[in-house]
Amino acid sequence: KSVTAQQLGSGMKGLGLGAFTLDWSAVSSFLFSPLISPFFATANIFVGYFCFLYVLVPTAYWGMNLYNAKTFPIFSSHLLRAVLWAQLRHHCLHHHARRHLLREVSALNSAWWFYSLTVLSMTVSLILCTVLKDQVQLPWWGLLFACGMAFVFTLPISIITLKFDGQTPGLNVITEYAMGLIMPGYPIANVCFKVYGYMSMSQAVAFLSDFKLGHYMKIPPRSMFIVQVIKPLNLLTL
Repeated sequence: KSVTAQQLGSGMKGLGLGAFTLDWSAVSSFLFSPLISPFFATANIFVGYFCFLYVLVPTAYWGMNLYNAKTFPIFSSHLLRAVLWAQLRHHCLHHHARRHLLREVSALNSAWWFYSLTVLSMTVSLILCTVLKDQVQLPWWGLLFACGMAFVFTLPISIITLKFDGQTPGLNVITEYAMGLIMPGYPIANVCFKVYGYMSMSQAVAFLSDFKLGHYMKIPPRSMFIVQVIKPLNLLTL
């Protein structure tokens, strides 16, 4: 009946102390793949993870009650959905973020080749959802809804990733949750909705990170665009 014991030991809503696993997906998700990274890099990640989760978090939660932390659960999936709306509010209301956002939106007018690729991709996707309706299970309005979510969140998340702290909040949870509520019992539709909503935004952020590197290397934007478009085609042929 101890709340503290639940917070310490629960693997669902706590820190999961005492839980041990050799599951490769659990190991690689937190420490990356030990097969492709050197030992010192994996050890560095583990030390940082241990200090943050088992030293800083208990000290801030139970020791200092930082920001009235005890009034909230120590771990909750609801915070994952709150992050998305918090960043939209920040970019709309904070004057520095709003200035960044307006400057990035005004710069989009000259990138007509991105619009062309977007229209082509959405046209093919709409044809796919219409012709293969029974196989895909995703209706046309679901495709537009997923693309709308990606369109709204891509710019704020890209600014956070590339200009501020390097962290990329994902839409994987909110897309699965939203489509699961709208169309329960259609797993293929849920996966397709996640692809168009979450993966398109994730690929766009990765695309922009390559552009940022190309900007530092003085590579023309159109050359970067052509290479990024041709690169997946070469992988498909291989």
